[in-house]
Amino acid sequence: MKIDVMIEMPRWTVVKYEIKNGRLIVDRILDQSVPHNYGFALGTEVADGDPLDVFVLDSPQLQSRSICSARIIGALKCIDNGVVDDKLIGSIAEKKYVGAVEEIIAYLETYKKGFKVIKYVGRAEAERIYREST
Repeated sequence: MKIDVMIEMPRWTVVKYEIKNGRLIVDRILDQSVPHNYGFALGTEVADGDPLDVFVLDSPQLQSRSICSARIIGALKCIDNGVVDDKLIGSIAEKKYVGAVEEIIAYLETYKKGFKVIKYVGRAEAERIYREST
């Protein structure tokens, strides 16, 4: 399944951006760079009222507010300070993803206190998470 993703944080940036009401807002400066392009699935909303987050693998650094089409390959079931905060993992290219999931988990668990990755789930479960958010 392919989805449209709006990029908030380009790969390798240390600036945590959020898009709110069409504006690109600097939320904070991180101690480490994001290992892959990061944004949200257009047309989605999860329990906290935000769109569903997506990491986009196998792409060059994309510009904030750009939209790309990504194929869902999996998801990370996560908890952020006691609240469910799942992250989809998508890809533009057809490649193997050796090390990418572990890299994302390490990033998520070190950039924010109170954040915990519970487990990785495959494509079918990730697509279910996406469908429930639309």
